[in-house]
Amino acid sequence: MTNSVQTQASKVWQTLTAPETAATYAKAGTLTWTLLKDIGYLIWLVLCLGLVAGEWIWKTGYKTGWEVRDWVNNLDKPKVETVGISAEAGATLVESLKAGLNNALIAAKTQLGMEVTVDEPVQPPVTVATPPAPPAPPVSLPASPVAVETKVASEGDVQPEKSPSPEPDQDA
Repeated sequence: MTNSVQTQASKVWQTLTAPETAATYAKAGTLTWTLLKDIGYLIWLVLCLGLVAGEWIWKTGYKTGWEVRDWVNNLDKPKVETVGISAEAGATLVESLKAGLNNALIAAKTQLGMEVTVDEPVQPPVTVATPPAPPAPPVSLPASPVAVETKVASEGDVQPEKSPSPEPDQDA
């Protein structure tokens, strides 16, 4: 029994120490590493393709559906647009998000070897001018012994000027 164990151990040791075994394992290691790199790159390309497909679905389907829904919902409403500070901040945030997503899409398309098309620049939102404030009501001055005269400046500005008052100057 010990003789058969020694014989088998000797065979295993010879196989392990043979030059062909080391070369085979080195080849297998290199091939395994190459396969792992190629599989990783394939997964990366599939993710890029998914990003590009998501962009296409967004631009054609989802966005169009929401625009049609918005249009239908607002058919009977008058168009009144108000743009405030929060709307401007929101527009700025949306523009920065669009720029980031656009950069990611360009990188993905470049990685996939697709032609990169530059979209037309987004038009800035239309701002509606606020109507001018109503004119101030006329001010009625109380009757007083001090008369007020107006003097026209050289630039066309009207400046009130008090006439000399009976009070003494207290500059001293």
